[in-house]
Amino acid sequence: MKFLQTVTTCVLALSSLVSAASFSNPLKKTDGSDPHIVWTGGYYYLMTTTWTNLQITRAKTLEGLKTGEKKTVWTDTNTNRNANMWAVSLAL
Repeated sequence: MKFLQTVTTCVLALSSLVSAASFSNPLKKTDGSDPHIVWTGGYYYLMTTTWTNLQITRAKTLEGLKTGEKKTVWTDTNTNRNANMWAVSLAL
């Protein structure tokens, strides 16, 4: 019984830590959800999602992704699919 109480206490403590955790994208303060980074051909590419589109940013350095060349690569005007883009990734 003591073991079960200890395990329960540990699980509750861990769950409160996880629920208190948050992530803030240091490279993109806004529109930086679901970040995915790859490096190829001398450039870093950062793929992110927003509520309505997918964006890719290109830069020579990781720090440069903060202000790098940004392009919208896909957008959707159908409000029925709003926010249904999730965790995109780049395959090389």
